[in-house]
Amino acid sequence: MNTDIEEMLDLMDRAFQDFENSMPNKPQFVQLSFGMAWRFKEKDIYQAMIQKLARVQSSVRAALLLLKNGFVQEQAVLQPTIDETNEDIMFLVYAVTNDSITELHERFLEAFWEEEVDESGSMLSSKQKRPMIPRNKIRFYLAKIEGVAVDTGVAGRCFIVDIASG
Repeated sequence: MNTDIEEMLDLMDRAFQDFENSMPNKPQFVQLSFGMAWRFKEKDIYQAMIQKLARVQSSVRAALLLLKNGFVQEQAVLQPTIDETNEDIMFLVYAVTNDSITELHERFLEAFWEEEVDESGSMLSSKQKRPMIPRNKIRFYLAKIEGVAVDTGVAGRCFIVDIASG
């Protein structure tokens, strides 16, 4: 396989490990309604970032495996997951680097930390309705912070406009 890709994955792993090792509190193995699971007790923005980073690394590796084995369409299906997870990471990072955790960030984190399964312990019978922040709100926030023009286009969807090309 391409050595550039392998080197990039190695750098991602090392950066992730550095970030993980700098976390003051580690996840703990706790009892939940559906069984034992690893969970952070504090549930802060930094812990959300590290979980999103783990998700993007896992997704990139999965996409690479699919691509190596000729599953091009299946790899392409993962691309929006990777893109959206990267947007989520930037959304959270900007809150920290700009010293401004907005109400939108607070709602995002509240939804992020909510469990997928209610006290029934069953994914199938769970009545849990996890609120999700609309993707266009995250994209509008990112565009505003990055100084990128936005075209709301059709039905209020967020389209980033390439200012250089007009």
